[in-house]
Amino acid sequence: MITDHVKLIHCYDKLLPGLGNAYALVTEMAQGKDDGRYEFEGGFFLIQTG
Repeated sequence: MITDHVKLIHCYDKLLPGLGNAYALVTEMAQGKDDGRYEFEGGFFLIQTG
């Protein structure tokens, strides 16, 4: 688990190739959704605010 600000996601490219692409996909999928767990083919993501 990485706990950091998303504006620094590029710092993890060498450690986790494809992380930026995954973030872009999840960001697109999360548009307009409330806090909670959302599953999709290949995994899940959590939305938490605050």
